[in-house]
Amino acid sequence: MCDNCKKAPYHFRGDKHEQVACPFKTSLFCSSCSTYGHSQESCPAPPDKFYTEPCYVEQLVPASLLKYYGITTNTLLPDIKPPKKNPERFLEIKDDIKIIKAFLVSRSIIGPRMEDATKLRDALILYAKRENLRLIFMDAK
Repeated sequence: MCDNCKKAPYHFRGDKHEQVACPFKTSLFCSSCSTYGHSQESCPAPPDKFYTEPCYVEQLVPASLLKYYGITTNTLLPDIKPPKKNPERFLEIKDDIKIIKAFLVSRSIIGPRMEDATKLRDALILYAKRENLRLIFMDAK
């Protein structure tokens, strides 16, 4: 039994398995990063609290009162700092022509028949510039 299955409320009594192949861990879904394998509470990259908790006084007032009194302001709560306006965004992609081609085709940037590696890389670089993304090529292993 793995460490995940020993914890409540699972108490899995089935076949012994490794922690990597735990059926409960693989069924967990994180709605923050939209991946399986962990819960939202244990997400390695959770969203900023600015987007998940009330940050403005007006968020604590019922919508009917806001409309009735015509309140349209956004007053920050004390101890709340808004995130940066333009945080640096990344596009990490494996340095593999098949993966680059699939990425570009899925976004309708190129046609499915383009095979030239340099044109594919150029199209990816142009896409990253247009979307204000920093392009990072990861090792293809």
